[in-house]
Amino acid sequence: MQYNPAEPVSLWLSLQPTSRACQPSTQPSAHKLRAEVELLKHVTQAGWKMAAPGEYFSVGSQVSCRTCQETRLQGEVVAFDYQSKMLALKCPSSSGKPNHADILLLNLEYVSDVEVLNDRTQTPPPLASLNINKLASRARLEKEEKMSQAYAISAGVSLDGQQLFQTIHKT
Repeated sequence: MQYNPAEPVSLWLSLQPTSRACQPSTQPSAHKLRAEVELLKHVTQAGWKMAAPGEYFSVGSQVSCRTCQETRLQGEVVAFDYQSKMLALKCPSSSGKPNHADILLLNLEYVSDVEVLNDRTQTPPPLASLNINKLASRARLEKEEKMSQAYAISAGVSLDGQQLFQTIHKT
């Protein structure tokens, strides 16, 4: 599978802790750098317009843009970081569930034809308060579950045995 930094990343918002192996390394691999250079050459040769300096987006605005893969994306601006040129868009759920949404992270270096459909000029609503104790409890439970799964794997338990344990544990 080839690394493609221009492809939007869909995030499923959950508070599951990740292992260090899943976190990106601080130094990109040679393969990743080659893929980025290859993509940048393609983008430059195709005459794509990169994100202009001073470009910014208000939280709550509706934005439509086209990636260098000719994919049209549209959604509500959740966050924008000018220094890294990263835009977070809230889009309707790809699963079709009405109370869910997909959050796409876009690198504006690989996006063109950015169009603000509806600019939000009002102050964004305040952020929802978080129940820190509940979040910490969920994180602790997830960590314990992952540790028990890792223990089962290291103890040589078969895949069928692991699945049976998970089924019993959930009921």
